[in-house]
Amino acid sequence: AAAAAVRDGAGIAWSSRLTITATLASDHAASALSNLDDEAPARIGIGASIAFVDLDDDTVATLGGGATVGPLASLTMAATGSHTATATTEAGGAGDVAVTPTLALTLSTADSRIDMPTGAALTVAGAVTLTATHDIGADAQADGSADGSRAAVGAAIAVNLVHDTAEVAPGRAITATGDVSHAADLVVDALTAVAAAASGLAAAAGGA
Repeated sequence: AAAAAVRDGAGIAWSSRLTITATLASDHAASALSNLDDEAPARIGIGASIAFVDLDDDTVATLGGGATVGPLASLTMAATGSHTATATTEAGGAGDVAVTPTLALTLSTADSRIDMPTGAALTVAGAVTLTATHDIGADAQADGSADGSRAAVGAAIAVNLVHDTAEVAPGRAITATGDVSHAADLVVDALTAVAAAASGLAAAAGGA
């Protein structure tokens, strides 16, 4: 997590150009590989793999409601988060009966936000700019293959669960001579890919 804040109890002098900026970039990845040697197959071959990524990186710029802020020359607050979550699995199994379940899962609950709790009204001589920008890339890829002389089941599941937000929440009244702008921009890029294969007298393959 990344946070930039003017805390409750802080004092900001008159005519200040106040800038509060929080920025965070992160890259989270997990991979799992299980491969049973098909040159020496077992009676029952089970190759299973699970990769899980849990991303919870918040980026917050805060002007505390209890902070004493004199008339300002300008106010700029920005929270910028950029994150990736990648889960990759590969599973293989061989035997008289082969079963290869594999799961790739990403879970993201990251936020980028401007936090301005209720407090005394703000007076700004110039411009006020409040911006929250959030970019999340989630990639889940699962590959499962089963080779059974009698029966084979290959199953692959890839899931991205993205609950990210970008938020600007000004709780104080603002009086400004210049332009007042606030914007929240959220970009989500999610990719899932699955491959499942089975070979044998009785074979079944599935992916989701």
